[in-house]
Amino acid sequence: EQAQLARLQLGVVLELERLGAADPAVPGSALAALAASKGVPASSLAADLASQAEAAAGSLLELTAVFKLAWDAQLWSASLAVLDFAAPHRAYPEYVDFALQQLLAPATADGAAPAPWSEVRAVVARLRKAHPTDYVFCLDTICALLERRALTEPPASGASGAVVSLLSPASGAVRPDVSWGGLYACYAGTHHCGRRMRALWEESPATQLHLLGSLVTLLRGWLEAARSSADEMRRLVSAARELAIAGDLDAHIVRLGGDLASSPSADLAPRLHTDLRDLRAALSALTRS
Repeated sequence: EQAQLARLQLGVVLELERLGAADPAVPGSALAALAASKGVPASSLAADLASQAEAAAGSLLELTAVFKLAWDAQLWSASLAVLDFAAPHRAYPEYVDFALQQLLAPATADGAAPAPWSEVRAVVARLRKAHPTDYVFCLDTICALLERRALTEPPASGASGAVVSLLSPASGAVRPDVSWGGLYACYAGTHHCGRRMRALWEESPATQLHLLGSLVTLLRGWLEAARSSADEMRRLVSAARELAIAGDLDAHIVRLGGDLASSPSADLAPRLHTDLRDLRAALSALTRS
């Protein structure tokens, strides 16, 4: 553990040195953004960061001190690495949640344009590779933040289904694979998902229709994967029975023919109604076979 803590500390020191060595006159830089958030001149902050890095390089610090250095400098990836290291002893999910929000949120505190989707995809891939467990890579939080971003800053491919396409095992963009069943829990509706996705499901009809579009993308991808893999077929059939997926789809189909059909985004409802009926029939055929 001491060796791993030393590596974490070294990573934070290098990040502090990088920030401290940045040109304080460059607008829009990480140093400028950090200085603006703290309400201090960038030049004095650069000097403080360089001083902190020098002091931290001298001896091995306690875990809490390493975390404070990373957190205060808004080094969110480094902060998540420290939190992940600390998790066996004490978990801090609220800090994990906040750091993920800073990395994936659709808007910046200073009003600057958010990072492009290509950069977001790269961040998600790095997060999954570095933190394959659900403590840091919490699908409920990741999906909700990315869906919020897709709603406010749609990717070039379009908003609906983009997040599922990125995270699904079929994409190859995120390794190790996220399970289809884990993704389904986020998109099945309010009774399966966690706090973050539930808040999205409880928003406007337009948001619900968007999420149903993502659900269609998910189930199509899962069915395709199951048709080419006996193991995935067994997982899908088992999940369809254990999670009562047909019942979930029936509830969505009823709503698409009812209150969602009269929403401002109702033009999407007929297509989604047809898509979900077709998917329900395909799943029913699998569970009967």
